[in-house]
Parts: sequence; structure tokens; C-alpha cells
Amino acid sequence: MTYRHGDDWAVGMVGGSAVRAEIKSAARCVAMIVLSAILAAGLVPLAPGFVPMAQAAEEEEALSSQVEEAELFAADVNADEEQVSNLYDTNIEDANCHQLVLVVRFAGDTTGDGGTGLNAVSTGSSITNWQSVYTSLNGQPLSRYASPSLYSYLKEVSAGRCRIQSIVPQMSDDGKTVTYLTLPGSRDSYVAHSSVVEAAVNAFNARYPEADLSGLADNGEGYISNVLVIPETGDIVPEVGTTLWPRQDDYPGELWVGAKGKAARVGSYTIVNTTHVLHTGTIVHEAIHAFGAKDLYRAATVQLSNHAVGMWDIMAMNSGSCLMRPLFITLQDCGWAEIEEVEPGTHTLNAPSASGRSAVKFKSPYSDSEYFVAEFRSANTDTGNLSALDTAYDGFTYTIGGTGLVVYRVNPAAKDAGNKGDKDYVYLFRPNETVAGGVRGDGEGDLKHAQLSAAGTSSLGSLDLADSLGEGAITLSNGANSGLMVRVVSNDDASLTFELSVAEDEGGWKAPEITGVALPASGYYDTKLVSENGKVYQLCSAFRKAPRIFCLEGSTRSDLGAPSDCSESFYAVDLAVCDGAVYLCGSDGIRTVVWRRAESSWSVVDEVTVPATTPVLGVAARGVYLYADNFGSGGSLYRVGAGKLSKVGSALAINQVYNPRIIDRAGSPVVVFSSGSETKMAWPEAEVWKESVLHSGTSSSISTTESNGVTYVASSDGEHISISSITADVFDTAEVTEVFPKPYSVAVAARDNMLYLAVVESGTQLVRVYKASASNLSRWEHLGGIVVTSATAVGLTVRDASLFCATVDTLDSPVGLRSFVLPSETGDKPDIPSGSGGAGTIVPGDGGSDSSGSSGTGSSSEGSGSGGAGDSSAGSGSGGTGNGSSTGGATGGSSGAGGSSSGSSSASSKPAAAKPSGVWKKSGGRWWYRHHNGSYTRNGWELIDGFWYHFDRSGWMQTGWLKVGRSWYYLSASGAMKTGWLKQGRTWYYLKSSGAMAVGWYKVGGDWYWSSASGAMGANRWIGNYYLKGSGAMATNQWIGRYHVNASGKWDKTR
Repeated sequence: MTYRHGDDWAVGMVGGSAVRAEIKSAARCVAMIVLSAILAAGLVPLAPGFVPMAQAAEEEEALSSQVEEAELFAADVNADEEQVSNLYDTNIEDANCHQLVLVVRFAGDTTGDGGTGLNAVSTGSSITNWQSVYTSLNGQPLSRYASPSLYSYLKEVSAGRCRIQSIVPQMSDDGKTVTYLTLPGSRDSYVAHSSVVEAAVNAFNARYPEADLSGLADNGEGYISNVLVIPETGDIVPEVGTTLWPRQDDYPGELWVGAKGKAARVGSYTIVNTTHVLHTGTIVHEAIHAFGAKDLYRAATVQLSNHAVGMWDIMAMNSGSCLMRPLFITLQDCGWAEIEEVEPGTHTLNAPSASGRSAVKFKSPYSDSEYFVAEFRSANTDTGNLSALDTAYDGFTYTIGGTGLVVYRVNPAAKDAGNKGDKDYVYLFRPNETVAGGVRGDGEGDLKHAQLSAAGTSSLGSLDLADSLGEGAITLSNGANSGLMVRVVSNDDASLTFELSVAEDEGGWKAPEITGVALPASGYYDTKLVSENGKVYQLCSAFRKAPRIFCLEGSTRSDLGAPSDCSESFYAVDLAVCDGAVYLCGSDGIRTVVWRRAESSWSVVDEVTVPATTPVLGVAARGVYLYADNFGSGGSLYRVGAGKLSKVGSALAINQVYNPRIIDRAGSPVVVFSSGSETKMAWPEAEVWKESVLHSGTSSSISTTESNGVTYVASSDGEHISISSITADVFDTAEVTEVFPKPYSVAVAARDNMLYLAVVESGTQLVRVYKASASNLSRWEHLGGIVVTSATAVGLTVRDASLFCATVDTLDSPVGLRSFVLPSETGDKPDIPSGSGGAGTIVPGDGGSDSSGSSGTGSSSEGSGSGGAGDSSAGSGSGGTGNGSSTGGATGGSSGAGGSSSGSSSASSKPAAAKPSGVWKKSGGRWWYRHHNGSYTRNGWELIDGFWYHFDRSGWMQTGWLKVGRSWYYLSASGAMKTGWLKQGRTWYYLKSSGAMAVGWYKVGGDWYWSSASGAMGANRWIGNYYLKGSGAMATNQWIGRYHVNASGKWDKTR
């Protein structure tokens, strides 16, 4: 291409002599070195560049004055261009994308002329402000005293995938000055950001009519990667959110820059005024937007609070020339990285500057859409090295806290708005977060030190699903615990190893193991389930694109597709299955069409010129029926025949028909719908429609099912849920609002004499399923735990002995399917899950009232059981059996017996006796124990001076949580194994006499307690038929609300 220096056009991307310059000016360069030294002394922070939203004015002024003082301090140094010439090389030869830079001023402004504005020379230096700006764009640091530029920063963080060169046709041949373009309007005359860009491009085309910029086109459509417009703002700094405040956007129309036939198209543009352009961080922040990065600061962010991500990503916060890396989610959004998904287990990450993965993602079993990322950050601790990224210094707010693992949540549904919407796209977990403002988190806590490390805070999350964000849980966007826990095992500056755990699913809802095709990952807003003859059919509805239908047979899912003529114009669809044939209906606002799929192909049955807001299909007496609601004004019922739709009766003479459904009432089709302030059912008799009111109240969600000759209708109005039972002769409706949370949507299914109801909770969008006997619809109970933590649409059906629940949240989230294995139930009496803590566990009230030991669950393959430790009461625990190690205790009290095992003992098991005495030795800050014969214990336990210690494979004493076999132990800071109660944060754990962490049911001091699989003691909750009080102790002989528990603690009656 050609570009211009002065008044001549020359060939090549970069011509003349390569410009080597320093940062802001020679004096400012030395000032940065001085500031670096001051920073190391902890006296003042570097001035921030771009901090999201309004900074506190007085703080910004104070920070600016500190920079000025440092510059004055450096003014005595005789710095000139020669002294700093080796800081940067601006001759870029490996560019793969480009940015056009246009420097402009407004009508009547002469800034830039006569050595003013960006062309001014700093005091005591021969370097102009423009040389500083140009270096911030294209500089390649050659010294540790040179801060990163846009080019060097993007090249490093993208691992070389983005090498952007900024082209400045207005720059002089010697690179010291820039010729301003004068816009025709005054500064205040430009209201829209795009109007400034358009005026700048027009001014450039008028000034340089022969400019050949075709070489800047970075894609096949002729677009430049970005156009940076730098408007002169003088001493008047733009206010936040005004036209000239830094921003990135896409030009809304068609705009070309350059000579005709030699031009490049303007798409992405950034505006960075002459005040902010002196901060490299601001230039970088805005430029990364052009590649797809989102703002990760909240709309209400202020200087030092309400941060979702903060200093851990330049898209949330930056500090001028001291730059932090972007998170890997930002790199992925820009197309510069791909985050690998992993399962629970142990994983190793490498430093970002090294080869190999630096971040991995993983999902919670309770969400199909959101996911979490664990990312290793290796901090630079040499504060004098200005060229390094991720500098850590505790005395400076805008740098990260150190080397370690950060964990953050990604919510794809919030991506478009970044963190500036009502939900966070990215939220980074940190210690001591508060939740006074709600489940989103207040953006407080120790965000700077959010990193996990083996030597510091090593774990994050909770396996107790009752815990919240404020209690240290890794949560989903709606505040529900994800059930995930992350623990750093080891790390140094080059790599980090962590362990990912997930709470055992006590609820039973799981993603079924399915082969074949996957459900859609995005683009669908509704889903429905229908089952017949051992097959589950799932309809996925989209907006302005064809639906998709899937069939699950056994564990194999196939894609039935959709009719080729069921195009995006069909905005509303429904599904029915009858005798193995699949039927689909849809309306395009003019007509309603029915298709049938038999064998392996779709064909049109027929169509009617009656539109429908919600066309529905239903099966009655082995016949398929269509109801087209005529946009809610009455509507008509049709029988679906062989190639024909036959109208049944006359049109329904009701003006308001919403959310219709077709049910089978004694072999006849009946339409259930919401109308006005009532929910009704209507059916044709001859040419007349009969109708009955099921219940008062408008139903925003209606779902139906049939079992044993009874049809059930579940409906909700956003406040209440009603269940109607309909037979040939009678119908009855029960309102069961008291049992359920406020509903957003419902779906119902039946098996034998049991009814199942899926409820999307309004507000939280949690999905739970409840069950009730058909003979007692006033009593509903939870079935399992949470199905998913966020959904807007839900479907439910039964196949054989499994219940399937389909969900979808937003258009950006995947369609999901969970299953639950149903127990054998007769439905003639309430069936509350037992309080069993697992195989072999003693349940309160069922025996073993004085035993403090619990039997193990060792298997033949591993043979590791957890033996109980006796106390002063009579009783004994037994170790697991099998060909493996036993972790049964050997330290029972006066009357209790320790665990026993038929397996062989390994080095990881506790020895029955202490080894010979010795002496403690310390080396490199770590302890080991030397026996008098010179040996030492490795990879095992040792009893020393009455306390148990555990040593790793190298013989080093271990501290903190330790997993041996299948049991967890806690070793204090001294290394001594703890027993009894242990409180960490807000969570209580009980460590048995053997030291093993208690899980399930256990007895302490005459009271029964229960701990989850994570060891967290339960409180204020039901565990099967038993209730745990606030202290954690099981309640006995008392009323818990409407339920009474007897002397053994078991629920026995209801009032």
C-alpha cells in the first residue's frame, strides 16, 4: 500500500527511518523508573489509566499530582532522544492486522500547530508527546524500563496470534509530529460517537485524496481491523459517557477510507481522546473490544468497590502502563485461545508464558449453560521491570496479589452485555465476599488476593449444597451452590496442580449417559417431552428458525430433524406422538400446518387457513387432534386424518383463549385453556361447545398428563399452582400453593398412581420436581434435589422406571435433559425417603444407639473402609473388607474397639504402634522426623509423643486437609492430627477419634449429627425423615412446623 509522510506518498507499510522512541517523553520515561522505585518502597501507586465508570475526582487528582511530582523529580536528569533511543523499536515486520490512526481537532481549534498539543516537547527533553503515543501503539520494548505497547501486549497475551500495527498517514517523516485533521463542527456539535468517526474519515479523504489504504483490509470484505480516532480535548477532560469518552463500537453504515478503488472499509472503531491516549492501558482496553472482548466491570462500579473481576483482567481494570493480562475467557472471546473442558480429578496448568494449557473449564451438575474456569497466573514480583505483565505488589490497588489459581464463573447468557447488565458474564471468586445486595455478590472481599496457592489459601468452594456465596461456595448466577470445590495441591512459578471435586449427588437427578447426537447447544427457547412405547421424543422450539425433534430410544438419541418446509416463518410449533407416528404442527400467522413423520421422512398432512398464537396437538382415543386458536379469538378443533384435517364442531365462540392444551376425557377431545380470569375446559357436542370452569385465575402455564383413566391438569398463574383431576363424570381442582415456591412454569407427568410435577421457581429459576400420590394431591414432597439451577422452560415425562426432565434457559444456553430413577411406589401412602447415610451406616432410631463408630463401606476391588473409633460408651466400628488398605482407627477409648480389617495394611494406613523415637528436623522451611537409627517415615502415619502425624512420599510433614484412602483427615499447623469438632469459616466438621472426617450419621455426646459428603455438618434441614436443629443435633420428641418427630427422631405424624 502507500501511506504519506508529510506531503509525499511512499510505498510500503513503514517507510523512512524506523522510529525509535520512549514512552511519554524522556522525562516521563525516567519518571516511570523513579515511580517504579517508589512503588517498590510502597509510597505511591502509579496513576491509573482507564478505571471503569467515574473515578472519584479527588482521588484522580491526587494520583495525577503524584505522577507530576515524580516527573519533576526526574527533570534534573538530562534525558534526550539519544538516551532513550534503545527503549523501543517501532519497526514492525510481522503484522497480521492493522489499525488506522486519525488525529483530529475541532473547528476553530489550532492545537497541534506551533509545537502544541501532541506535537509539544516535554520540559527538559527533545521528545514530543506524539512520539510517546506512537511508541504506545507500535513500540517493541527493548529494555526492562520500557512499558508494553499495544502491539507488544496483544502479541504476548495472544501467544502471537494478534500482531497489530498502527498506521498513521498523518505522521511526519521523522516520526516526531503529527498533522491534525480539522473537523468542520465544534466539539459540542457532535452528539453521536459515530458522527465523530464519520467526520474524521471524510476529513482524511478530503486531505489525502490519493491515499491507497487497500493494504489495510484485513479480511475478504475489505474491513480494517480497527480505526482509532484521537480527538484533541486539551485541558477539558471529557465526562464519563459523553461523546469523546473512550469507547469502542461498530460503524452502523457503510464508510470507506482512502482513494476510490484503493479504500478500506470502516467497521470497528475506537475513540481515545488526547488525555486518555497517554495511558497505554486505555488504548489496549478499547482495542481489544474490536476483537470481541467484553467489558468486565459492572455498570455501577466505582473506584475501589463493586468489582466482579477487577485487576485480574484489563477489560475490568487497568493502571496505565502497569498492565495485567486478560483472563482466558477474554482471550477465547477474541479467538486467541480455546479453554479445554475437564472432569473432576487432578489437573496441572502451566504459566501463561509457557507452552501447554494455562486454564481449564468445568461444569456443575446443576447447570447446562454456565461453567467455571480455573486459571493459573504467574506474577512478576520485580516491580522495577516495567515491561512485564501481571506485576504483583500489595501496596498498589491495580495489580494482582500474587502467583496462584483464580477461579471464575462464566454465564454465556449474559455475554452480550458483559458485566454491565443485571447479571455478570464473568465473576471471579474471592475470600470474604459479601452478599448484602443479593446473590450476585457485592463485589467486595479480598479480590486482589483471590489467587489460591499451596502455601496460602489453598481451597475454594463447598460440597455442602446448602452453602452460599457468602459462605465460600462456588455459586451459579442465581446464588445456588454449584457443588464444586477446588484445592491447590502444589505450585511454583512455572506450574500449578489442583484437585477438582464435586458434591455427591444425593438428589439422584443426573444427565443420562447417551450416545448418538447431542441436543442443541444454543438457539432454542422452549422444549417439550412426549413418551410412547419406550421412546422419549423431545421438541426444541426456536425463534425464526426451524424446530428440531429428537428421539431417545434406550440410551441412543437420534435427530428426527424437521419438515423441510417448516421454515423459520413458523414461529409456534407443537408435537404429538400416536402409534409410532410423530406429528408436528406450526403456524406462520396466516395458516396452521400439520406434518407427519412415518418411517424416516416428513410429509404434509394438511393445512387450514386459521392462524394460531399457540397451535397445539393432542391425542384422544388413539386419534390426533389439532387446535388452532385464531390468535386467541375462539379457534377451531380438527381431527388429523390421512391427508386431511377435519373440523370438529363449530368454532369456539370465546374471544380469549390462551395457552390451550388438548386432553383425552373418556375418549373425547377436550380443550383446556385460560380465558380472562378463569381456567376452563371446553368440548364440542354436535355443533355446540360445552364448557366448565376448572378454577378461577388466569393460567400462564398449563401442562397435562393421563394415568389410569384420569387426566391431570397442572396450571399456574405465577403465584399459585392448581392441580385438576378430570374423569368422564367429574372433575376436581386442588390448589396446592402452600407446598410450592412461586412458580414461573410447570410441567406434569404420571406413573401408576403417582403424580410428578416440575416447577421452575420464579426469580431464582431453579427447577425442582415434586411427587404426590394421586389419592392425596394436598401432600407433595421433593423428588431428589435440584434438577438444574436456571431454566425458563421445562418438560417432564416418564419412560419405564425413569422420569425425564427437559430444560432450556436462554437462546444462548443449551437444551438439557436430566433423568431420575423412580422407586417402586404404590401411591397409597406418603413415601418419604429414609434417613440412611449410605450402605452400612447406622441410622438413628434403627439400632446402635450407643455406638460411636460407623461401619465402613469397603469394596472387594479396593477394600478401603472407614472404621469407627470407640469412646467411653460400648460399641465398636468395623473396617471395610477386601483386598486393600483399611483406614479403620486403632485408637479406641477405654470401652470402644478400633476398626478391624481383613485387608493388608499399606504405608498410607495408620500403624498400630509408634516407631522408635527420634528428633524433628527443619530444612528449607519444612519439617521431617529423623529416627535415632537415621531412618524416617515416608508416605504414611507415625505416632510421635502422643500425636499422629502424616508424612508425604519424600518424608516431609504434611498440614491441612489430607485424603488417605477414602477418608479425609485434618492436620494442624503443627502437623498433629486433629480430632473432635473443627470449624472452618462458617462450616463445622467432626473428626472421629481415628481422625477420619465423619460423613453421614454419627453420634457425639448422646446426640446424633449428620454431615454431607464434604464433611460439612448439616443444620436446620430435613435429612429424609429426620430433622437437624440449628446446633446440628437431630431433633427428638418435638414438632417441626407441621411435622412431629418421635423419640428416635423419625417423622411420625403431621398436624
